Amino acid sequence: MTKRILLCAAALFVLAGALCFSQSVIVSQVDNSSLLMDQKIKVYVSVTDANGNPITDATRDQFELSEAVPDKKPEQRDIIFFKHGANVNEGINLMFLVDNSGSMYTNMAGQETSNRNAWRVTYAKEAIKELLRNINNPEDRISLVVFNIKVDKEIPPTADKAGIAKALTEIKRPSKEESYTELYESLYHAIANMGNTRGRKVIVLLSDGENFPKQGNRYFPQRKGLDAALNLAAHEGITVFTIGLLEGAKDPALSKIADETGGVNYRVTDARQLSELYNRIRDRVLHEYLIVYYAGMEPAEKKYVSVTLNRGDGSIRAERAYYSDTLFGMPQPGFVVWMFFMIPLALLLLWLFSKIRFESRQTAPCLEVLTVDGKKKKVPPFTIMDGQGAVTIGGTESADLTIIGEPKLQSNDVMVQKKKGVYTVVSSRTPIHVNNQLVKSKELRSGDLIKVGNTTIVFNEGVDKVFAMPAAPKKGKTALKAKKQPQADKPQAKKEKDKTSVMQGRKPGKTPKKK
Repeated sequence: MTKRILLCAAALFVLAGALCFSQSVIVSQVDNSSLLMDQKIKVYVSVTDANGNPITDATRDQFELSEAVPDKKPEQRDIIFFKHGANVNEGINLMFLVDNSGSMYTNMAGQETSNRNAWRVTYAKEAIKELLRNINNPEDRISLVVFNIKVDKEIPPTADKAGIAKALTEIKRPSKEESYTELYESLYHAIANMGNTRGRKVIVLLSDGENFPKQGNRYFPQRKGLDAALNLAAHEGITVFTIGLLEGAKDPALSKIADETGGVNYRVTDARQLSELYNRIRDRVLHEYLIVYYAGMEPAEKKYVSVTLNRGDGSIRAERAYYSDTLFGMPQPGFVVWMFFMIPLALLLLWLFSKIRFESRQTAPCLEVLTVDGKKKKVPPFTIMDGQGAVTIGGTESADLTIIGEPKLQSNDVMVQKKKGVYTVVSSRTPIHVNNQLVKSKELRSGDLIKVGNTTIVFNEGVDKVFAMPAAPKKGKTALKAKKQPQADKPQAKKEKDKTSVMQGRKPGKTPKKK
């Protein structure tokens, strides 16, 4: 009797242990797109029970994470961010990769039939449409790639679900010559196109499971193969879920594709399962855990992320590789240390360009209008002649630069004047914005932005002291006017009223009088 009790207790213990370890952990995606910017790595982890349903109550303290480079001991990394269901808010980039080869126009038993509703491809299209009806997140992006001997139809990532549904209805039966199944090449093409997308990236591949290529296929003159497709998926951090239809799903590559990309391989024997299966895949992705950590500084082309979940009396571990030889998330031919120095160099160049972007080719100092009421204006520069006392900017026509629509501005409210070789902008009444700072007086340097009313003007101190006249303005109404400037060696011509944005002004050092 005692032995029986002990045996029953042992059996219950084993059963409890089996239930405890029936949970599954998969590292679905490793996002290294911001590796060189802030050294952060995003890891998406899927945790499911024995039936494939998401487990949603795992906590941060139950997870451990480590990173390793080849031939070295893993190093534990601190988790700096943890969230369950992060994809609900961030959205999913979901691509449907649909086999449209000749075998997809048979029934689920692989038999020829004229009943369109019994075709495998019909079930596949209707299942995708059903999933589209269940997607309500505006952040989700859906794309579609249909293939046979070639990529037959392609819709880039979009929130337009109706457009995807319409494209599905337009899928046509291929001719006999086009009935091949270029599974591996089409998968590579889909992964390459999705690589430019940021965030959570998922491909759902539906096929009868056999790669049936055509020799000498002109649509794929340079073959990449399955290994290249899986390697690219690792580079881009893309998960591929595979769905094989009935007896046709014989190719073990479907399992390999799913296993090596963090997805799951499903075998379908009843077409009515497809709709449920698509929704299960989406639900699984939505309930993933997002774990963020700082990557180690050990240089290596390929690194391995290991995630361990400790629940109850057991632990479950999952691992996935990612490539660290990336620049701004894009794969590079090989890891080189000097890439780390490109970031500060790029930032330095960006800063230098920001300093010189407003420099013009004027040799003499000038004022140039950039925008009026927030809109760009093509206005010839107003040159500040050597010896000129000051340039006035105001709301009346007696100012050198007239701001039309600002009647409260007087003719000399704002002046740009030169003292001891330095140009200064002065506002006599109210402060103005110079480089987004309120001032009444400020020394100017090339590239400084002066905002008077709703008009933005840039100052350019020129490259030398040689006087250069600006190009003659074109006639036409604009929001700015200025007086016409004479040539330095000619007497002032009779003033004319000109309805242009810049009318050239006065003699050096003298203020024109009204007649």
